[in-house]
Amino acid sequence: MAENQNLPAETGTAAPPGPPMTYLPNEEDDRPADAGLVMLRRYAAAVWRRKWMVLLIVAAGTTAGVLLGPYMPQKYVAEVTLLFQPPDENTRSGPIQASEMLENEAWISLLRSFTVLDYVAREHQLFLDYSARDQDVFSTFGTDTAFALGEFELMVDDAGRTVSLRTNTGIPVETVAVGEPIGRELGYRWVPPRASMEPGRQVGFTVLTLREGAKDLNSRLDTRLATGGNFLSLQFNDDDPARVATVVNAVAERYVDVAAELKRARVTQLRDILEQQLAKAETDLRQAQLALESFRVQTITQPSETSSPVSAGLEVTRNPVLENYFSLQIEREQLQRERAAIERALALGSDSVSVDALSVINSVKQSPELSQALLDLATKRAELRTIGQVYTDVHPVTQRAAAAIDTLENSVVPRLARRLMGEMQVRMDVLGDLLGSSSTELREIPARAMDEARLRRDVAIAETIANDLRQRFESARLGSEATVPDVRILDYGTQPQRATTDMRIQLALMAFAGSLGLSILLTVLLDRIDPRLRYADQVTRDMRLSIIGAVPTLNSKRQIGRGDGAEVIEALRGIRLNIMHAYGKAGPIMFTITSPGSGDGKTFITSNLAIAFSDLGLRVLAIDGDTRRGQLHHLLQLTRTPGLTDYLSGTASLEDVIRTTAYPNVNVLPGGHRLANAPELLSSPRMGELLAAVKSRYDVIIIDSPPLGAGVDPLVLGTLCSNMVLVMRTGITDRSMAEAKLQMLDRLPVRILGTVLNGFDGGESYRYYSYLPGYEAVTEGDEQKELEPA
Repeated sequence: MAENQNLPAETGTAAPPGPPMTYLPNEEDDRPADAGLVMLRRYAAAVWRRKWMVLLIVAAGTTAGVLLGPYMPQKYVAEVTLLFQPPDENTRSGPIQASEMLENEAWISLLRSFTVLDYVAREHQLFLDYSARDQDVFSTFGTDTAFALGEFELMVDDAGRTVSLRTNTGIPVETVAVGEPIGRELGYRWVPPRASMEPGRQVGFTVLTLREGAKDLNSRLDTRLATGGNFLSLQFNDDDPARVATVVNAVAERYVDVAAELKRARVTQLRDILEQQLAKAETDLRQAQLALESFRVQTITQPSETSSPVSAGLEVTRNPVLENYFSLQIEREQLQRERAAIERALALGSDSVSVDALSVINSVKQSPELSQALLDLATKRAELRTIGQVYTDVHPVTQRAAAAIDTLENSVVPRLARRLMGEMQVRMDVLGDLLGSSSTELREIPARAMDEARLRRDVAIAETIANDLRQRFESARLGSEATVPDVRILDYGTQPQRATTDMRIQLALMAFAGSLGLSILLTVLLDRIDPRLRYADQVTRDMRLSIIGAVPTLNSKRQIGRGDGAEVIEALRGIRLNIMHAYGKAGPIMFTITSPGSGDGKTFITSNLAIAFSDLGLRVLAIDGDTRRGQLHHLLQLTRTPGLTDYLSGTASLEDVIRTTAYPNVNVLPGGHRLANAPELLSSPRMGELLAAVKSRYDVIIIDSPPLGAGVDPLVLGTLCSNMVLVMRTGITDRSMAEAKLQMLDRLPVRILGTVLNGFDGGESYRYYSYLPGYEAVTEGDEQKELEPA
């Protein structure tokens, strides 16, 4: 403490009276944003305070991660590229355009469907969970349709003659000779290879359900569909480099096969629909031919109308008027019948019969839009049946297909059919007018001629429809036999040569991050449960005390007047100013300095504060009221006896116990002899007489009392002075003890002038209590001296 005894003097007068400076928080200090910032600063200070513990934990955790890295399994990735075939642009016509079998998003759903994954999981034993080093044991493993699930262990005896299968709980299942089938009762078709049955070998494995294996496969598949493109990238990761390429290629091949089956089913459905329509058209053609043949047989002997032969084997020529009338009449009747047929077809509803009925009507066939709409309807129905084998009725793909069919059935086809019926009615009206104008000329035409012409026309129409359907049916039949899938494999996966993900680096990074987080968490936890005083707001917020000054830790190797020595001087000046404001000019300044416990530095503050008051020219008396363990005389290089106890016991006079010091205007009253009845002496009337006597001699009276936890002495001295200054040391003072002792002081007539924080570290928590460097008070001409080494 010698450095504090050489504190420079400060000249000036006492400050005017006024309220003491206080650092009590106002109402705005409790805002959540401020509280969060305070806690963040606390945690940062706590981490910095325990930085070596943090570094040790981080170093230990990272080292453990590095050492465990070689034992972690490596991840290998294989990739397959698939290509989607774009839809045929020739099919994009009509009121609703034809599209590819599935949308791009639906291709991903099909890839991840259990139709694809269950098959691969069974073929490649993905429902088995075992170590990669035991792959040779399971090369011949197979199962029946039903098999047992659970965890099992395969053990070879020490002689290498028998192999046993048992559950993980030790229940034996079966024991056979090496080279014989094992696990038949469990549904396993398994003959472990002899070469892998080494004596004493133990192999643990788990048998899952096929669906669980498929789900595990799905979780390790990664799909990336090119935006706006036709390429699908399929990746699979596994810890076995030989199996990873085999599995991903198997998934791709199964995917292509399922896509081909779905497309083949769609084309087959269209072929079946056309086959039904062709059979009906051929039946109608045969009926029309039979009707014409029967009519000719019945009218062969009847006289015919006037005609002139052209040549042998050719049909006779007729009157052009009669021929024109017959044509108009037949056309009008044909239009009337076809219009009625369309009405009947629309009345049947939206089933397949109405589609067939409309398809064989010649006027419908001659209408490009209606024919295309009917073809689209038949195609969409076939697609819906195909999609129904993959998705449920509530799936978006199924609902969109059903919505397209509904639009065709209830909107497009009826609208086009009614428009065609309107056109046919207009044509019938025109033909009626033409027939009416020429009816006089044609009254003599026999009805059988008209019937024959109508029958011939029916045969021609039926023959045209049958030929068209036959051509379309043959195209569909050839398409079903030579179906090309909408997706194919562009690039197969190959066996990776090195791991894609190095788990050793990842584990080291994870260990570093985890140990860092754990160390910070442990630091914060230790800070939360730390019973010692660490932060200034623990005094202002928790204890509701004002801070009248903060004295930093002083490095004894530094020269006074430089660095933190100057900060100590400025801190003592600030404490002195606050105390003077608390008293003003009314009488001498008299107060007791104490602390919650020992080691807080109250004697250090007492001695240096006395010197600070004397620098103002004030007469100062420092009384060592710690009659049990007082050390004030040591700091000021005086003898302890005679002292306070000697005066109170009547063995010494006041002049005998008051000593002068090396500091002008500073006198000291040491503690005196150690007496067992010292606490009673402090409470005696003579102590009050002592204080009354020295008030007239000194301007400032400072009493250094024992800690609050030492007994009743500080309470007695504080009551006599009516004023008290608490000294708390950061990192030393016990907060629980301080709060308990403050409750005792609340019941006594003692005014706490404030708290002095001693030994603060100058960190973030106390930066507002420190002073700017470079503003030390020095005398001109001394700057160069201060720069010289001590």
